[in-house]
Amino acid sequence: VRSGRLVLDGDIISPADGNAIVMRRRIAQAGILTVVIDRKGRATVAGVGLPLEEDYDAFVQEAEADVEKALGKIKSSKGKDADEVKEVARLAARRAAQRWSGKKPQVQVIQLER
Repeated sequence: VRSGRLVLDGDIISPADGNAIVMRRRIAQAGILTVVIDRKGRATVAGVGLPLEEDYDAFVQEAEADVEKALGKIKSSKGKDADEVKEVARLAARRAAQRWSGKKPQVQVIQLER
């Protein structure tokens, strides 16, 4: 017997505390950042749902600089692990967002193939 709250998500009934619903709540509350790292190690940051309308461009510039600086610290080591690169970029972007907005958004990192 199932117990607990269920939600109707499109045509699917799922638990209210399932991964998809929990992630949507987090995104709704704190927003989401996407960080794209190109082949040369340059970062592009885009955010949705952050309360930074007037300061958005300045925030993006600072977040991109922070990510690139953090990536530069691990560039010196040979054979960079892709997971390490993504985690370093995620943390740098999230810290920048927290400084600017007080929020800790979800961060998605996309690393273009080399």
